Amino acid sequence: MNIEPIQGEPSRYYVQSRSHKDIIHIVDIEDQECSCEGWQFRKSCSHVKTVNEVHNYLKQQEQEMISG
Repeated sequence: MNIEPIQGEPSRYYVQSRSHKDIIHIVDIEDQECSCEGWQFRKSCSHVKTVNEVHNYLKQQEQEMISG
């Protein structure tokens, strides 16, 4: 799953679908929403979970760099 932050929108990410490589979803971690069909039906999906994990990891790395 390829994940990229959307430039200029710090809470939104592009996420490549695992099952359909040509489909890109948009995940908003602030609103905890995804543009995928699964989210539309269940209000949960692997994309939101994965982006939250990546986002939290990146924030932790940033804090460690600042702290020294």
